Amino acid sequence: MFNIDSYGDRWDKLVNKNMGFRYIKNVLAGKMEEQPLVTSHFMDGAAIMDFTLFEVVDNIEGLICAAKISKDDISAYLFHQPQKLLVNDMAEKLGLNPEKVIQNAGKIGNTSSASIPLLLTEIGSEWKKRTNKKVLMSGYGVGLSVASTILNLDNLVCMETQKYAGSNI
Repeated sequence: MFNIDSYGDRWDKLVNKNMGFRYIKNVLAGKMEEQPLVTSHFMDGAAIMDFTLFEVVDNIEGLICAAKISKDDISAYLFHQPQKLLVNDMAEKLGLNPEKVIQNAGKIGNTSSASIPLLLTEIGSEWKKRTNKKVLMSGYGVGLSVASTILNLDNLVCMETQKYAGSNI
């Protein structure tokens, strides 16, 4: 089951106007022109926080309601990891048991679209010990869009995160 929402009217709250490209085509001039990278990315932090704590939380609650289950039926919550504080605030607003909210933002940080797959590798072999393997995953961000799903990861085979030899974390 999925719940997907998009708030395109607020696209300008988190945007990379050149989509990360150093050069874009000037159609009128018929040539590629370098664009200043320092002005192409913009994030309205307060608007993103509001989006996460209201629309993303509503999306998750709507999914749980539509699935006709309780929050306790879910073994683990895996959210996009923009920052530890925001994940904690979401969990609190949702009334979740903090032990069920898997996190790595405090030691890894925002890894964009890789944050949920990376969380799965962080769980690693510990996951095999769980009896209930029903999870809720929610990714959100640019566009202002959010997509959440509830899955049974009973047959999940996931390699553990490999630590970089030079790392102290």
